[in-house]
Amino acid sequence: MAEDVKDRPKMLEVLNDYAALLAKESPDYEGIDKILNKVVELDPKHADAYYNLGCLYTEIDVVRDDPSNVEKAIEYYKKAVEANPKHVKAHYNLGLLYAYTNRLDEAREEYVQLIRLDSANLDKYDHLEGLIKSREA
Repeated sequence: MAEDVKDRPKMLEVLNDYAALLAKESPDYEGIDKILNKVVELDPKHADAYYNLGCLYTEIDVVRDDPSNVEKAIEYYKKAVEANPKHVKAHYNLGLLYAYTNRLDEAREEYVQLIRLDSANLDKYDHLEGLIKSREA
């Protein structure tokens, strides 16, 4: 399918955006998962698709069905950061999940990355900083 498409990056971006839109509109998590996994199969460096998979696996219904999905989300966010080390949203969500799972050293590392990458918007990350501090107490 994608091998025949001349503008593969554009097609993959459209699929990624479509999956993100579906996630907002529909609880068809399996279908969304399939679309996003197809994107990363065709482009293993597609940071936004990994990010969206992380978001999918942190949806409340998905976590409620299987709490181990938090670990899947962490892995997807890590892949997003590997694919794009400047992916601020992936660093933030990864930091939150690390803090929620009491991996405070890793959460602090993500917070430091956020400061380094986006120092002009530190107020956006107050929640992560506060969460880390409350877990340390």
